[in-house]
Amino acid sequence: MFFEEHDLDFEKHLIVRREISKEGKSRCFINDTPVQLSVLRSLTVLLIQIHSQYNTLELKSKSYQLELIDILAGLEKERTAFSADFKELSNLNRLLAKKQDELSNILQAQDYNLFVLSELKSLRLDAIDYSFIESELSRMENSENLKAVFSQLISLTDENGIFEQLQTIKGSIDKNTHLDSNLNAIKSRLDVVLLELKDLSNDSLRHLDN
Repeated sequence: MFFEEHDLDFEKHLIVRREISKEGKSRCFINDTPVQLSVLRSLTVLLIQIHSQYNTLELKSKSYQLELIDILAGLEKERTAFSADFKELSNLNRLLAKKQDELSNILQAQDYNLFVLSELKSLRLDAIDYSFIESELSRMENSENLKAVFSQLISLTDENGIFEQLQTIKGSIDKNTHLDSNLNAIKSRLDVVLLELKDLSNDSLRHLDN
């Protein structure tokens, strides 16, 4: 290493100094240790690279400062190995973050699927009467036809309907039962028909309201 070659102590902070007296004499120091000008120049070659006429100093770069320190300490191989290890570690960290995101997405999907499964179980789909549902669906799809049928049944008891006509016939039978005993049996049967017609009309009205 540079410091060992020139019998200098290596310190964390490097101070380079050159003093010129009034008489024009020059004295050079590295970390307050007197050195020859040639030694100082050798060190500055390692520290400073001059680019073009503007004398750009790479020492302003922190990464370059660290690189120079590694070179001065003779740690080039260690630095190269560390850089490779650090790059691999960075890649592994990115891969780990990616896998963690994938795992998080999987767990979220699992939670959602479990929630959906729980909701489906609570519906007790196995206990649903699908034939009844199909029947109700068919009834709703044909509601207009059903309304027409029930309306026709209700009209049986409307004014001038069959019910009123049968009532008129029944009145005539009542007046003439004394003339023929068979009319009593017909009257009884007619009463049953009138009762059925009335029930049919009332039931049809309820269905129509529903």
